[in-house]
Amino acid sequence: MHLPELVVFGCLTIDNVLRADGEVLPPNYGGNGVYASLGANVWCDKVGLVARRGEGYSGERLAELAALGINVAGVTDAGGRHELNIAFAYRNDGSRTRTLSAQTLAAIPPAERHRFWDVSTRANGHEILGVFAPRIEDMPQQWWSSAKIVHCTSLPAQKTRAIAMAVRARAGHSLKILVDSLWDDNVRSRARNALPIVSLIDMILPSEQDLRNAEPRLTPHDTAAWLSAEARRVVVTKRGENGCRIHDPDRGQPVEIPALRVDAVDPTGAGDAFCGGFMAGLHATGDAVTAALYGTVSASFCVEANGADGLANVSRSEALGRLDWLQKRVGLHA
Repeated sequence: MHLPELVVFGCLTIDNVLRADGEVLPPNYGGNGVYASLGANVWCDKVGLVARRGEGYSGERLAELAALGINVAGVTDAGGRHELNIAFAYRNDGSRTRTLSAQTLAAIPPAERHRFWDVSTRANGHEILGVFAPRIEDMPQQWWSSAKIVHCTSLPAQKTRAIAMAVRARAGHSLKILVDSLWDDNVRSRARNALPIVSLIDMILPSEQDLRNAEPRLTPHDTAAWLSAEARRVVVTKRGENGCRIHDPDRGQPVEIPALRVDAVDPTGAGDAFCGGFMAGLHATGDAVTAALYGTVSASFCVEANGADGLANVSRSEALGRLDWLQKRVGLHA
């Protein structure tokens, strides 16, 4: 197995999805680490995943990732039962909730209801996430010699900071650090409180909801603009079906990239797939705007099938075809 150049630190989750039309999808062994590594693997053959697995998380999923060429030597045993259970109920506008109402649960077949609980709704949910979030010690030592970019998916803020600090201490700025979210998923924090982490990383790729949670008084656009200007960092805001917006302090005006219009079946994991594709695009080109084209293409494959199936069956030539079409549409050279 290759030594990875792109390293994803992410979580493994058991995903339970209720579509907006009421269809209950089968349980899926996913997680932000799975989707981000698959999104990167669309473009790059040297991807590694660092994650923690408990009993009950499918070994077949990890075997599938390995068969696709993703190095899973960084997946370690967390001990005990795998407790990262996620439940999503999508709305017609594409948004989703992880807190299902009694009415929503009543519409789910009785035999399926037991699995529609979300770890974020548990009193100890944040502690559970801390147990199953990867640590810098989980990364195989030999990967340090090959790694070029590290991406932290949405993790507890203290884990992200610890990973970033360790990378800087070990590799200085020869290794780029990308971060999905700077803010704990179930804790409302202000954007200014994230600045100590921002100083350690190179780029931030939050969703619009991340930015709303961080600063409810501002629009996501204004929060991203402020964060980019204040911290002098590239901020790429993921906007779902509206594409993404890139704030680069060296470019001036933000750049908008549209989403690719495809037949969307399941949007779960699209944001993480975008981050993985962005990571690969940045590695290939060194340019954030061009990298966003790669991320957009990865996300488009993700939503076309249930779970991770859309990303698992992508040919490189098909991905390049979509990239070429997109760059012509937006007038950028990929």
